[in-house]
Formats: sequence, structure tokens, C-alpha cells
Amino acid sequence: MRKLIVMFMMLIAFAGSTFAAGKEKVRVGYWTSGISLGYGAVLEETRILEKNGVDVEYVRFPDLLAQIQALSTGDIDVAYAAPMTAVFGAINDGVPIKIIAATQLADAVVVAPANSPIKTWSDLKGKKVGASKPNAATTVIAATIADQVYGVKSSDYSIISGNEGRLAQFLAQDQIDAAVIRTFTYDQIGKKLNLRKLGELPNEWKAVSGNNVPPYLAVGIARADYLKQHPDVVAKVVKSWINLDKWGSAHKQEVIDIVTRRAGMTPENAGIYVNRWENAYRVSLDNKVLKTLKSEHDAFARIGLVKGRFTKDIYDQEPYLKAAGKK
Repeated sequence: MRKLIVMFMMLIAFAGSTFAAGKEKVRVGYWTSGISLGYGAVLEETRILEKNGVDVEYVRFPDLLAQIQALSTGDIDVAYAAPMTAVFGAINDGVPIKIIAATQLADAVVVAPANSPIKTWSDLKGKKVGASKPNAATTVIAATIADQVYGVKSSDYSIISGNEGRLAQFLAQDQIDAAVIRTFTYDQIGKKLNLRKLGELPNEWKAVSGNNVPPYLAVGIARADYLKQHPDVVAKVVKSWINLDKWGSAHKQEVIDIVTRRAGMTPENAGIYVNRWENAYRVSLDNKVLKTLKSEHDAFARIGLVKGRFTKDIYDQEPYLKAAGKK
């Protein structure tokens, strides 16, 4: 009898380990800086992926481009908010990844000191404009607007690169004439530095794209082989992102608590951050968003930042359609 009990327990243990080994798992990477840090912290803390039936392992990257590298080497399966220009370039170079959702909007503004003679984008000619890297999506989007809407070529002004903190310092010390900064940063320093807002990228982009969908900075991407083998898991990941967009809008105090505790924000900055939630995060890949992504790709291609064409090989709309209940 004792031997039978032992054998029975061994069979149960074996069955349990087999079940665990067979459970589909996804490794999700995200950048631990910028506005991705707050979103990633909330994503982990709320356990929304787990609630949607996903066995998830989070992989955090201090470098923005590391997500794409990790996908190409098979170290992660899905990445949230990879920089769009880098994604377009990687796909064109043959990296086997697909866009599965647009995730982060270009929630940014162009500003100048209120006492300066710069009052419109047209006044940027001959000026020093602070921005992130010249090939960063925000910088390129702003340059495209300046060119196509206001007739100001990128060669008409100088780009002074820096992160948000450095750009604020440059403005305070009159080392630059204007800057492209996140709206979150503007809400922090706009009144303190007496800045004038020249325009908001989401509104200005309408004249470029021909629709009301704001431009995106970042997209969710997946390894092509993982997407092919586990389409339902990827759809659940996208659904979780959509759920979190809505949850964050409805639970602002909880978001504040999470980002102050896990992302190191002060209560004041956490309040500013959560007030920009709906403007910064909007997960979608519907046809209107695809049109906007194409308009961005075309704009980037015109200045030689990306190559190739925006074709169906770049994205897979199926996970989003399933996640959004549209299929």
C-alpha cells in the first residue's frame, strides 16, 4: 500500500511538472526610463497580464534600443514601446520582428522663452533648437512639421541635443533659443522658466497626416517566430496594454502611489505624470493608426532616416483586432 501511495504521489508530481513546463510563457521587455518607466511599473504592479491569463516574465532595459537587440537574439518575445524609427530601420535590415500595436503618443511641445522674439515655428530659422537626438522620433516629427507646414527646413536651424533635464538647463541658462520637450516636462518647468508654447506636436501633425490621429513615438513589437507560434498569447499581451490604458485613466491615485514608490517620482511630478496619462498612452493598431504610422514612415524616409516602404510586412494587425474584440 505504501509503495502504491508513493507511486501515486510521484505521478501527481510528474503530471504537475509537465503541465507547468507546457504552460505558454512570454518575456516582455521595456525601457526603464522616460515615460516607459512609469507605465512599466504600473503594468507590473497591477498584474494585468497575469489576470488576462498570461504567464509573464518582465525584462527591464536601461538602454532604449536594447529591446530590439534582445528580440533579435531571442532573449525576449515582446517589447513595449520600442522607438519607432529604430523599429522601422531594424525591420528594413531584416530583423525578424513585427509591430503589434502603436503604444506611446508624441505628447510633446515646442517652446521658447516668453520674452524672446520667437513667436511661431517660422521664427526658428537661424536659431539653436534643443531636442533629443537628431534621429529621435520626436525630433523628426517636429522637423517634419516645421518643414511641411511652416517652410522651415532642418538645415535652417541647429539641433542642440540633450535629455529632458539638460534641455531644461539649456533653456534656463539661455544656451538655446527654443526646444522640443515632452508636455510632461513643460508642465513641470513652463511657468518656472516663463516659457511660451509655440505648438503641440499632436495638433500640428494633423496638417501632415491628413487625419486626427496624433503621431506615435513608440510601438509594441514581437519576434516574428514567437508571434507565429503563439498568436493568442500576443493578443492577450496587447489586450492587457489596452486594459491598462483604461485602468490608469480611472485609477489616478493608484498610479500616483505606484510611480512614487517604484519609479522614484516625487508626489508633485507623479501628479503631473498621471494628468498626462491619456495623452501619452493609447494602444491601437486600427486602420486610422496605420495611416498615421505610414505618414510618419514616409516623413522619416524623405529625410533619409529610414529606408524602404511601409508595407504589411512591417506589422501584424491580427493580435490587436482580437484584443480589441474587432475579430
